[in-house]
Amino acid sequence: MDLKENQKIFVQARSSGESILQAAKLAGISEMTAHRWLKQTEVQKALSTVSIEVMQEVESAADRIRRRYTEQIDTSCSIVIDIASDVMAPAQARLKAVQMIQERVAPLQTTNGIVDVASTNQKQIDWSAFTEEELNIILPIFLQAEARARENKRYA
Repeated sequence: MDLKENQKIFVQARSSGESILQAAKLAGISEMTAHRWLKQTEVQKALSTVSIEVMQEVESAADRIRRRYTEQIDTSCSIVIDIASDVMAPAQARLKAVQMIQERVAPLQTTNGIVDVASTNQKQIDWSAFTEEELNIILPIFLQAEARARENKRYA
């Protein structure tokens, strides 16, 4: 049996989060009729179908957001790695690019803005997250920054 027009309105209103009373008013029926309809198999099936459709739409939207987010992260990482590996880029820009990577992988401990090498646990870094090519770019710059930090601490 197909739903009547006011039953469709009622189902849509309930599926949109309206209370039983408000959905009944929108459908032009009494609250008692609404409660009776909620016991009918056809109305229950319609509510269930709408719920499934809504969940599928939510899952689809979440998948699209995850894909866009992953694409954005990949693009951002690619740009940062390009900057870090560009020997023509200013040293400060290269260092900043490596610092950005470091902050995402394992934030450094700092004291008054200076890297505290002693309290930084190198085992926190998951170096396996990088390709060999990326490591060949990142490690020398990272080690150079650590050496500078040690020097600054020694003279501070």
